Amino acid sequence: MTECIKCKKPLKAIGTARTNGKQTHGDWATRQYHKKCWKEEMSYSYMVNKCKSIDTIDTIRDDLLDKILMG
Repeated sequence: MTECIKCKKPLKAIGTARTNGKQTHGDWATRQYHKKCWKEEMSYSYMVNKCKSIDTIDTIRDDLLDKILMG
């Protein structure tokens, strides 16, 4: 059994881990996160990328203003 990249706890097969679970899922071989951990990681990544893009936009704006003002 593999472990979650974020929390380091074991990953369980979703379809068969439930009571009377008979379903299997095709992504089991490649799964790296628990659902909760994946959502937290994606939310964090989104915020980091959003902040980076804001910084980039501010930098571009400041550069343009400098060029306009300085001629």
